[in-house]
Amino acid sequence: MVYVCFRDVILGNHKFRSYLPVMDVCNAVYDPLNPDEVIADVHPVDSPWRHALVRVRKGRVVRKVVIDFPWSCGDINPYPEEGVLLATYSSVNVVEVRNLSNFELVRRFRVDGLERVYSATYDSLGRLWVTGDAGLYLLEGERAKLVRGYGAALSMDTQQGVPSKTLVVADHLSHIVEVLNEDGGVKGRIYFPYPGGVRFTPDERLIISSGRVPNHTHFLLIVGATHLQSTSGWFGYLWDYGTLASNRADSYYVGKVLIQWSLSAFEVPVPLPKFRKYLIRVGNAREGVLAKEARYTSFTPIPVMSRCWLFMEGEGRVGIEVMKPNYSLVAPQGIESWVQIDTVDIKSSPYLIEVPGIYRVRVVKGFLKNSYAVCEP
Repeated sequence: MVYVCFRDVILGNHKFRSYLPVMDVCNAVYDPLNPDEVIADVHPVDSPWRHALVRVRKGRVVRKVVIDFPWSCGDINPYPEEGVLLATYSSVNVVEVRNLSNFELVRRFRVDGLERVYSATYDSLGRLWVTGDAGLYLLEGERAKLVRGYGAALSMDTQQGVPSKTLVVADHLSHIVEVLNEDGGVKGRIYFPYPGGVRFTPDERLIISSGRVPNHTHFLLIVGATHLQSTSGWFGYLWDYGTLASNRADSYYVGKVLIQWSLSAFEVPVPLPKFRKYLIRVGNAREGVLAKEARYTSFTPIPVMSRCWLFMEGEGRVGIEVMKPNYSLVAPQGIESWVQIDTVDIKSSPYLIEVPGIYRVRVVKGFLKNSYAVCEP
């Protein structure tokens, strides 16, 4: 048994008590069988460039298993009903099934046909889904069958219970989080800038995190009722948001959220901290095109919770478009519609948006060399 002292983490205007003295924390999750304990995939100090699975209880590591794979941030998902933990190691395209209590290896899958696997989950039928390369795949044996294409599906999770039976996928390059049925059909879509992680809580909240990759924004979103039909006004309602980044935040109790950031893991109270402005890199575009960053496959959405200032460089005019809230502010029904509410001379930057909603920028005339938004929570 290894005893570990808490370490102070000062983040913005807040001070937190950190769990782990390690080089990096890729993922951390509450153990659903004992939510006073945290399970984490870490880069340990005593085993450089390797993974370690650790269990932490009241500030001390009570279980640790070093995994002899090269360090590269993967994913972990616990399944209390089956008593197992799914661990994904993207550097070697391996998904492991381990005992949830003692981390002993139960089964190992080497996924064929993909260059990189990011995340793995079980659905209600016990089927194994993985994200990797350019999509969402269903594992048949050790072969991955493509079900739905994505630009960079960095993270996924599932709800197994009735009536949920829901999958959710974060596509980083497209700035979207899609809520799917277990047949791969789209129930709803949430526009989120630079998503990196998604996780369901036991009470069916959905936490969407930025972080995990260099391109991110300090923004964390929690929505509720994604198990309902997208035509319901409750579907994907806004539960809370905060101005924090995380690899893949988690929650078990309603009153707190577990964050993986600042090379460690720490808890924050709910409502989430909203103590600083968040910045979104919107990008550039030529005439007639929506603004986006280089390499990204879709426009950059701008979630306005209070008000945002849009800063721009270039020549000409841009159109400011807002998404119609057909059923919910953050999760409309798959096919959404947008309305241009204003046109702005780029030279008049900054442009102030004061009505909450999801916005995007289209060049009407000339060119947009660069743009970003600074938003108040």
